[in-house]
Amino acid sequence: MKSFFLILIISFTTISCGNDDDSINNNSEKLIGNWKIIQRLVDNTESTLGECESFSEYSYNQSGTYNELYYAAVINSDCLNNPSIEFIGTWEKNNSNTYSFTNSQNEVSEFTIEFSSNTSFSKTFTSLFNINDPIIQTITEEYIRIE
Repeated sequence: MKSFFLILIISFTTISCGNDDDSINNNSEKLIGNWKIIQRLVDNTESTLGECESFSEYSYNQSGTYNELYYAAVINSDCLNNPSIEFIGTWEKNNSNTYSFTNSQNEVSEFTIEFSSNTSFSKTFTSLFNINDPIIQTITEEYIRIE
């Protein structure tokens, strides 16, 4: 009888732990791929993307690394011919919708990422408006998957 109860307890423990882990892994897998930004809200007000920002690409790899290629606007120049800024680092999922990103200078940023489908997500974070004026803004960016 004791063996039966022990097996029953172990079975319940295994089932409940497995479901939580699967949920976290499935959401992590959704982030893997190539993305581009399509919209930015600052304190719930739409903020115009930079002229060349729509050409920027964000890649999140299964190995837990990321690569962000950001294109900046230069007057009288084609966006893709402009100098770009490349950000590289690692990412990890902390819980159901919080992710940490560590850049190549070991600076860690935390974002809330919510998937509306397998092909789109929103990333929300807070930021100082400028270093001399400590107004904290909430920024939400919308991304779509690209091939």
